[in-house]
Amino acid sequence: MSLWSLVTATAVLPTDLVTAGIVAATTQVYTGRRPQHVTIQSGEVWLERFAGPVEGTGLEHVTTCVVRVHYRTARGNAGGNKTGSAHLTEVEAKLAAIVARYRASLRFVAVSGLEGSLPASAVEGQVDEDPENEAVHSGYVDLTFRLKE
Repeated sequence: MSLWSLVTATAVLPTDLVTAGIVAATTQVYTGRRPQHVTIQSGEVWLERFAGPVEGTGLEHVTTCVVRVHYRTARGNAGGNKTGSAHLTEVEAKLAAIVARYRASLRFVAVSGLEGSLPASAVEGQVDEDPENEAVHSGYVDLTFRLKE
């Protein structure tokens, strides 16, 4: 089983995003080549796969998996001035929570197949990926998972 499959399995990253309060249920987290139409008003997470290089020196072999975590919400440009700033603030807060959680060296060592996992890392991405799309507010964080083989 690939590291991507292990990390994105419902019992791992989707469940952890629920635990972190990013989404309310694992059904709000999905994977795929393209984002789906946002159907859940309270937000959803799209996990996009990125290729990770093989790391390590000498006898160490470390497999990496980069997951771009998109937080998306379909709330439009609500608020007093109809600019959508309140919703962008919400997206920023969710992304900050993801970064804080994974920069804290969260490891999934209790999950079968991930016993050799090394601390994950998080890199802040972009907020308001498509400012022309008034129906969707989104942003992303890149998470890197490492597994020592």
